[in-house]
Amino acid sequence: MAGNIKGPSLPGAALLIASKVGFSARMAREPSESSKASVAEAVRLRGQIIGSYSQVEHLITDIVLRARVLACYRHLPEGLPYKLATRIQRVQTLFRTPGPLLKYADEAMPLLDGLTAYEAIRVMMAHGLFILEARTNPHTFEFRMYRAEKGNVISEGLMETDAQQLRFAAREITDYAQAVVVLFHRIYLAERLQEV
Repeated sequence: MAGNIKGPSLPGAALLIASKVGFSARMAREPSESSKASVAEAVRLRGQIIGSYSQVEHLITDIVLRARVLACYRHLPEGLPYKLATRIQRVQTLFRTPGPLLKYADEAMPLLDGLTAYEAIRVMMAHGLFILEARTNPHTFEFRMYRAEKGNVISEGLMETDAQQLRFAAREITDYAQAVVVLFHRIYLAERLQEV
């Protein structure tokens, strides 16, 4: 583990403290050990959520690319759709098409449908600004981000949580990703897709 890697050396550089009026970077004093521990845990959980989601996202793309080499799937559309819903539909079509993957459809479909449940938290974890509200007990974690919407409208997204809720979310998506990895590993070995 890279426990000896240090971040910025400025006091409090990693912490933005939310105030009721707005945000202020409190650099005048060193953050408390409790605040530092909360930030470290939030960063770790954020990475766990993003990493788990990315693993599933990679696998659904990988299986489409590998299966397209097989004659029974060559008639399916080429390319990789950008939108998550379209990518999931693409891999679901693969599992519904007559061929070696059809026998895994009953197991794969519910897992594939499950990925969309994690999209909103993945977006917030990947793109949101993290703010620790250290004046609450337990500390409140805020994630904020701007979103461009239709009609040139900009909205601000906000997610407030705490360590316990973020731990639960990270554990849930990690368990989900593990189930997908186990199924796909079994498919790759049985159907020799790793060789394609």
